Amino acid sequence: MSGYSVFNQTDWGSLQEKAISSFRKRAHFNLHKSYDEPLQRTLICLLHGTYIPPHYHRHLHQKELFVVLSGEVKVLVFESSGKVLDIQYLSVGEMIEISADTIHTVVCLTDSAFVLEAKQGPFVADDCKEFLDWTISENDTQSNEYVTWLYDANVGSMYE
Repeated sequence: MSGYSVFNQTDWGSLQEKAISSFRKRAHFNLHKSYDEPLQRTLICLLHGTYIPPHYHRHLHQKELFVVLSGEVKVLVFESSGKVLDIQYLSVGEMIEISADTIHTVVCLTDSAFVLEAKQGPFVADDCKEFLDWTISENDTQSNEYVTWLYDANVGSMYE
């Protein structure tokens, strides 16, 4: 076993192909070997139109760092009522760290974007995201309409 791992151009292409064939329009590649590791590192390929329901993390250690490796993304931060509190536009080389209790989502502004997500482990799938009453689930028939709204949303906007 070697003391390193490599993610090359072929791997980038494979990750993008997974995203293209995914109903969710995104794909993940874990750089960590176990969900028990103290540092979780994930490469994510986002495609235009992917929907990540607004959410927050209730455990203080669950802050997230997103680094944009290619493409452009829009990060929306919400008040507990669902009103847009802040928006950050990020492109290659830019990053954002989101506190655990911050309600947020990310939309892909380009055809595709690759981001590196880093957060403290361990990762527990059943205890990783908290949704609010106004959050529209990925499988809801309104989710496509909501994604369109997210692209146009401004600070102070609220989905109705």
